[in-house]
Amino acid sequence: MAFGFIVLRVFTRTAGKSMAERLRENGQRVTKFLGEGMHGSVTELYIVTRRRDLKWILPIILEDDPQAFYTTEYARDVSKALRPTFQPVTGWRATTKKK
Repeated sequence: MAFGFIVLRVFTRTAGKSMAERLRENGQRVTKFLGEGMHGSVTELYIVTRRRDLKWILPIILEDDPQAFYTTEYARDVSKALRPTFQPVTGWRATTKKK
């Protein structure tokens, strides 16, 4: 089981704005930084999230920019619970929550 919080850092040269918007539309909090990489300007997305939410966050990132570079690290302490305001329904709950 995936418990705890992680820090996800995503580096992209082309799709930073659209990635951040899509993640925010799904309720995920995202902080965006502009930086300089080896081959020009990059956008870094800084995301603190539950580890189990990577299942739906990473496909969004790789769909927007298949060349995106990302790293994860464990967040030992988080000042407050940062949960997405919208959580996609998955698993057995998806079949019982259909309207």
